[in-house]
Amino acid sequence: MNIVIASGKGGTGKTTVAVSLARIWANDPESVVHLADCDVEAPNARLFLNAGRAASRPVRLPKPVIDAAECTACGKCAAACNYNALTVIAGRVLCFPELCHSCEVCSYVCPVQAVTYTPVEIGKIHRVEKGLPFTLSWGELAVGQVQAPDIIRELRSGLDPAAVNILDAAPGCGCAVRETFAAADAVVLVTEPTPFGLNDLRLAAELSLQLRLPTGIVINRSEGRDEIIEDFARDRGIPLLGKIPFERKYAESYSAGAILAVQYPEIAAFMRDLKKKIRILVSTVPSGGTAVFESCRETAPELFSALPPPPDLIQTVVISGKGGTGKTTLSAALAALRPGSTFFDADVDASNLPILLHGTRIASRKFTAGLKAFISSDRCTGCGECVAACRFKAIRQREDGGCEAVAGSCEGCGLCRLVCPADAVEMRPADTGYLHWSESEYGQLAHAFLNIGEENSGKLVTAVRNCAAALAGVGTGRHILGDGAPGAGCPVIAALTGCQLAIAVTEPTVSGIHDLKRVIKLAAHFGIATSVIINKADINPQQTEAVRELCRTEQISVLGEVPFDEAVGQALQEGKHLLEVPPCPARTAIEKISKQLKFEFNI
Repeated sequence: MNIVIASGKGGTGKTTVAVSLARIWANDPESVVHLADCDVEAPNARLFLNAGRAASRPVRLPKPVIDAAECTACGKCAAACNYNALTVIAGRVLCFPELCHSCEVCSYVCPVQAVTYTPVEIGKIHRVEKGLPFTLSWGELAVGQVQAPDIIRELRSGLDPAAVNILDAAPGCGCAVRETFAAADAVVLVTEPTPFGLNDLRLAAELSLQLRLPTGIVINRSEGRDEIIEDFARDRGIPLLGKIPFERKYAESYSAGAILAVQYPEIAAFMRDLKKKIRILVSTVPSGGTAVFESCRETAPELFSALPPPPDLIQTVVISGKGGTGKTTLSAALAALRPGSTFFDADVDASNLPILLHGTRIASRKFTAGLKAFISSDRCTGCGECVAACRFKAIRQREDGGCEAVAGSCEGCGLCRLVCPADAVEMRPADTGYLHWSESEYGQLAHAFLNIGEENSGKLVTAVRNCAAALAGVGTGRHILGDGAPGAGCPVIAALTGCQLAIAVTEPTVSGIHDLKRVIKLAAHFGIATSVIINKADINPQQTEAVRELCRTEQISVLGEVPFDEAVGQALQEGKHLLEVPPCPARTAIEKISKQLKFEFNI
């Protein structure tokens, strides 16, 4: 049985639930439990477990090597590559391994067989089988790499079909989450009772229901005012599996790396009840139908082409190695302190900055990136050449012998079209999502909607960032402030590109420090200056000092520290940013950080 613990955004408590549930389920003598952390950009489950030495193995993919002695620089490989991983310059073929999807189209089209392959490590799989009451495994995507689904696919290959496999998914609803859902017998969505908690829950639920997966909801940080989540669950026919109350003591224990179900009897009781409800959930049939999102339509798309060219700008992006550090909360407050600037939300999986800034939609344009395979049943002979050639397992043979593309799995390499002897495959442009232009009282705002389960989010983030640069010509400020995606993968890399400064928001927890190290390394990889904000700084003084020491070692400035403040949670429940609420310790701290940002970087 495979149970996926997921959320539309990071920081809802997804990993907390996954670890506690695995710990309680492992007490069942009749169950063999395996906890698999599929959040390969920021694998944190292991940080809460006193695990022994892990057995590690690399995940390698074949990347092209061009034999210069044989290559004629005809350019056929570059023309056939749909990922722009190959180019011809000055009579030589250059390869960009980070862009390569290892589809092997280039070797197929090379007329002189000048393309061979070498295995390149894109990450690792780690596994611990001793010293814990359950098996623990996790994937780890190498910094600077973008092929998270390949790591997840390899991680899933190690699952025992006879075990209770609890999969901790990545945040969002993009290709990494879809790959995790491919193994699911049921999905538990962890959310929080805020307007953008609801927004992100809707997205994640849409994906699980599209895939016809039994789905349930857990409300975390409940203060008894959960009507917006309860109403959604009732309207969509999704069972509410339980609520975890908001308690500062839980946050303090989490910061120290404790397992809540071990430390608090009431959480252990909750997990035992959740286990029973999941067993029932697995046997249910999800409600039919899918939601129609307001984002999914074009409005005045012609306005985008009328935008002026981007001027010389200063670009800053707020990032975090994981979700839930307060990145968007701080981004919105900093934006409100910079009226007349231009803003963008690079978290296209779950765009929340427009909600907090109360953006009004001006224009929307469909965004198309990449290609998808479509197979004509009239022309297909069922030879199976395309099935054998597709590395992504995106084509299957039907019972009647014909072949069909698997919805959501095609990565658009086009090899199936090349090998098909019946010319039955057509590569069509893929609708990735929608690009939006909004206005708020603080300035122009670029953001986007990634179609449920889609990939190419890095390309959509690039479009958002370019749109923001163009929108800056509409406003009066020279500064662009972006709210980045969580993690350290493709969308974050795209958001960082072209920026002069990355502001990393972290929190004083074992996972916060772990993920901060990854984003510092990522920004350094691209030569981008970094500063740090420590959120909830007073919740664990020892860990806060560890963050300060890390910043001293890396010679990175700490812009400021924001205390744990219940006023923040109240503001978010009301859909407000911190400049809209009465003075409170968190708001005062952010105002000081804004002044420090102006002093240090003239931003």
